[in-house]
Amino acid sequence: MKFNDLRVAHKMWSVILGLLLLMLAAAVSTQLYSRSVTDKTEALV
Repeated sequence: MKFNDLRVAHKMWSVILGLLLLMLAAAVSTQLYSRSVTDKTEALV
């Protein structure tokens, strides 16, 4: 099945879902980073 053979609605849904997954990954990585920075800062104080 080729990407060009898909309907436009399916292409748009796949793009939207892909962007939502990308935003989720960015949010998780940001929260993990901020948690580690907070833990390191609290350990120094």
